[in-house]
Amino acid sequence: MLIGYNQICINPIKSTYRVGMFSESNPILNVRGDLYARCLRFKNDSYNVILLVFDSLAISKDIQQIFEEKIKATINEDVTFIFSSTHTHYAPSLCNLAGLIKVDKQYLDYTSRKVALMVNNCRLVEKDLSINYSWERFDQVGQTRIHNKSNDNVYAGVLSIFDHKVRIGNILFYNCHPTTPQNDANYFTSEFPGSAIEKLTKKYPGEFFIYLQGADGDISTRLNRKHTKYEEVTRLGNLMSEEFNKLLRLNITKEKVQMTIEVKSWQLTIDNKLKDINKINFDKLEGYTEKEKIELKHGIKMLNPVIDGFTPFRSKIDLYLLTLGNINLFFNPFELFSDYNDLINKDNTLLVCYSQGIQGYLTQLDNKHISYEWLIETQTEKDKQNVVEAIKKINS
Repeated sequence: MLIGYNQICINPIKSTYRVGMFSESNPILNVRGDLYARCLRFKNDSYNVILLVFDSLAISKDIQQIFEEKIKATINEDVTFIFSSTHTHYAPSLCNLAGLIKVDKQYLDYTSRKVALMVNNCRLVEKDLSINYSWERFDQVGQTRIHNKSNDNVYAGVLSIFDHKVRIGNILFYNCHPTTPQNDANYFTSEFPGSAIEKLTKKYPGEFFIYLQGADGDISTRLNRKHTKYEEVTRLGNLMSEEFNKLLRLNITKEKVQMTIEVKSWQLTIDNKLKDINKINFDKLEGYTEKEKIELKHGIKMLNPVIDGFTPFRSKIDLYLLTLGNINLFFNPFELFSDYNDLINKDNTLLVCYSQGIQGYLTQLDNKHISYEWLIETQTEKDKQNVVEAIKKINS
């Protein structure tokens, strides 16, 4: 099988706005923790796959199409693209989302040209590939931000790729919102995932590292961070790299599986509706933290300008299943709550969010808890059930 890896820095070159917190008032240019786009390619007689992962909040489907067209025009190949994002809230916008977020057109033009160049320069090499995978529960960086809820579904994983007996690269996995700095931080950053990758790259020169974001809809650094200065990003990055390093050492001792590749894809139709915010009675929110109440009020404030002009609509989303050897990577556009990890076999399946578009939060089935995430969720219970059925099919 042919494999190739490349990366390119996508720090903005002109002052622009951060996306993800809805609180920015001034454009910025300062960067603390470089932003990257990373490319991992696999090619054999049956498949030609390009996995692209961005240090970005998300890549919406319309923007993904722009990237794809520019890359295809550059490499002139028939390719299956899988786009994913680390979901850092401290990067310029590469997505359009329900009128709440708009793409930064200047940054898109600049980044799409750089990414096309990166892919074009990604050299494919024939290798005798094998893989193995390890995971464990790890809540020292992320914990659920929903009160009275378990952290059992917060976990880290590492999929290692070998050429014969030599490890050549690794896919890192965790499920936690990268939202450590203060809301009005005056810099861009790849956050704790980027910090962890930087440390691992120095420790293991010659190996590549790529980070995939899991079902983190209710998981963040809020309860673990000591403060919101950049030094805390570094501290959490250290913890994350130590955990990944532990799993890397474990992988050395585990049996390897011959690397094969298979890609399946299908579409789901989603009904998009807004919640009735007038039904929320703050006097009856017993047991809620002040932070949860503040976020609810923030969500209401955010939705008010778009409610009158919002018309319920149907949309199609893309789901992709990339199987590498015996490991399934299920790429989806949602911010899945960690509860969805109960539906999978964690030994061989990863739910990778913010991929192939962006659809927003998806709380658990029959959710009775009123939260910020529930408030801005647009999917119906039927939509959730369809997603559940799609996930269950992975190991059936």
